[in-house]
Amino acid sequence: MSIYQPTKPMDTTPRDPHLPPPAVCDWLLEQDWSEMIPVTLIQYHGSTPHGMNQSKLYEYQQSDPAISAEGGGNILLSVEALDVLRKDQDDRRAALEQKRQASEAERLANTATRWSQDAADRVRESCRRL
Repeated sequence: MSIYQPTKPMDTTPRDPHLPPPAVCDWLLEQDWSEMIPVTLIQYHGSTPHGMNQSKLYEYQQSDPAISAEGGGNILLSVEALDVLRKDQDDRRAALEQKRQASEAERLANTATRWSQDAADRVRESCRRL
């Protein structure tokens, strides 16, 4: 498994290296998830992986996204995993908003500096004419 390496400035928010790339997280969160399923018993008929004939899944949610025109998939994620994805998305959005606000503040500061320089130039020019 490869570890996501940020390539764009807006993706430089420190992230858990175990998370998939932001686009994958966002795609997963866009899916239609079921309500929390408290417990499901899975019976293994005819085969016993690792000697087990049944297993249980606890507190998960299910989504059945269309992968192509011919088929789809079935994704099961724990409630905690979906919460981690949501937190990651919220953190990335907050970082992007913070960067946008910093850029806007810098733009306003540059505009104010230009205006004050223009005003100072006009005062100097007026003083020279006197």
